[in-house]
Order: sequence, then C-alpha cells, then structure tokens
Amino acid sequence: MYGRGPAHEEEPRPDRGRTARLGAAAEAEKVRARLLNQVDEQRNPRTKAAVNQLLDRYLAVVELEESTRKTYVGCPDVHVRPMLGALPLSMLNGEALDTFYAELRRCRVHCDRRRGGVDHRTKAEHECDERCTPHICTPLAASTVRQIHWILSGAMERAVRWRWIAVSPTARPSRRPTPRRPRPWTPPGCSMRRGRTLRGNPRVVAGHDDRRR
Repeated sequence: MYGRGPAHEEEPRPDRGRTARLGAAAEAEKVRARLLNQVDEQRNPRTKAAVNQLLDRYLAVVELEESTRKTYVGCPDVHVRPMLGALPLSMLNGEALDTFYAELRRCRVHCDRRRGGVDHRTKAEHECDERCTPHICTPLAASTVRQIHWILSGAMERAVRWRWIAVSPTARPSRRPTPRRPRPWTPPGCSMRRGRTLRGNPRVVAGHDDRRR
C-alpha cells in the first residue's frame, strides 16, 4: 500500500472570517484617520481666508455666462456678504449655514427684529410720505434661497479642491432610508395573487367570499 506523502497533504483552508475582520478593521482605521485629519484641519486651518475672499477668488475663475454671472455676483452681495462675509472658512459649519438659511426664510431684508421699522420708498435722503410703510417681514423666495445655496456649494467645492478646507460644509447629508409600506392584512389560508386566491376561486378577492352561506 502506498501511503500519502507530504506532497499529498491538504493545504490549510484560509480563515475567511478572520480575513473579513482584518479588512473591516483596516477600513475603520482609514475612516478614523480621515476624521482625525478633519478635526485637525478645523483646529489648525491651512488658510485664514474668510467667506468674502473665497467668493472673490471663486468668481474670478468660474466660467459663467454673462446673465448667470450677474446672479452669482448680485445674490452674494445682497444676502451672503453682509451676514457671512467676514466669517473665517474654518468657522463656517452646518450649524452656521442652517442659521443663515433660517434668517433668509424669516426676512428678505434681514431686519433686526425691532418694532417700528419702516420700509422706505428710496434709500436716498427723502421726506417720508404714504409710500413709506411699516415694515412687515417677508421671506426670501425659495428659488432665490436655492440659488444662494448653489453658489455657496460651488465656492466650497473649489475651496476643498484648492485645499483651503478639508470638507465642504454644504455637502449633502446621507439620504434617509425610505420606510417600507405595510402589507395589508390577509386572512389565514387566503394568499393573494393578481386578484385570485391560490385556491383557484376567482370570486374570493382579498379574503372576501361573495358566496352565500
């Protein structure tokens, strides 16, 4: 009889579970390193530039049609620069943007909430008449708020590309999972399939029998 020699011995099978655990651990370490790097970028930003400087630089290099450029210049001049322009990019986060958008939805002229305000008929020196009315807060149009968000998003993406910041504060959050629709209750022994039961009776639909008892 011939015995099995060393050449015929079965090779040990790889431990797939251990390989998967090592892969998951390596991926978790990458995520951890990336998060730590983002925190370090916020504590020690590579640039001290403010939002105004980013907008100036962004509008200088972005390719736009003339009509679009007027919007990209006008909206920030009226709404972004007065409230966020002096803010350093390292301090512009999701909370600051949410507060900014909430203010746009509150009052289109960004009033100081004090009573007795007046909407004057002109910004030049004048004597008030019936055309100067008490101020009533009206929200900025939703389409204009979206335009402002697109402008900021484009500028922030360039800032990430230029390594001014590590992460864009305008990045979209992960989508929430869509809840599943609950299935209608079906009586025991009555499974639905295209309006018929598996018992083959076409008059039994959704568990209701129209036969007289």
